Amino acid sequence: MAKNKVRGAQIGPPEEIVYEDDYMVIDRAPTDEELKRIVKDIIMEKGRPVTWDELRKELSGIAGEDRLRRVLTDMIWADEVVEMIDGSFGLPGMEASYVPRQIKKRVRPLVPPKFRERWGDLIDMYGSIRAAIRAMARGRVKLAKKEKKVVAYR
Repeated sequence: MAKNKVRGAQIGPPEEIVYEDDYMVIDRAPTDEELKRIVKDIIMEKGRPVTWDELRKELSGIAGEDRLRRVLTDMIWADEVVEMIDGSFGLPGMEASYVPRQIKKRVRPLVPPKFRERWGDLIDMYGSIRAAIRAMARGRVKLAKKEKKVVAYR
C-alpha cells in the first residue's frame, strides 16, 4: 500500500499507485467516503475538535479546499460531524465538554440551518456568537445534550 507522506496513512492498495520512483509515490485520490473516514480519523487522533486550518493542513496534497468543504458539509448534514460554536469541527458528543477558543472573527457557518438548530438558543440567550463563546470559555454555561440540540443553563 502506498504511504501518503502528509498523513502517513495508507490510502489505497498497491494496484492504485499511478506512478512511483525513488523520490515519490503518486497514489489515486481518495473517494468521498474514504475522505470522510480520514476526516473522522484526524478528529479522533487529536481528541478534540479541529479547526478548518488544521484540517486543510493535514489534507494538503490529498484533497482540495472545495472538495474538503463539500465533504464536511455532507458530514454535518448527516450528523457525522458537529460544527462547534467557534467554527471548529468535532464528532457528535464533543460539544458537551468543549471549551471554545476565543476568536477574533467568526467565519460564516458551513451549514447555517444545522448551526442554528444546534447553537441558536445559546446565541439568542447571549445576543451574539461572540458573547456566547465568551460565556462558554469563562465557564458560565453548562451544556446539556438533548436530541441533537444544545440546551444552555446559566
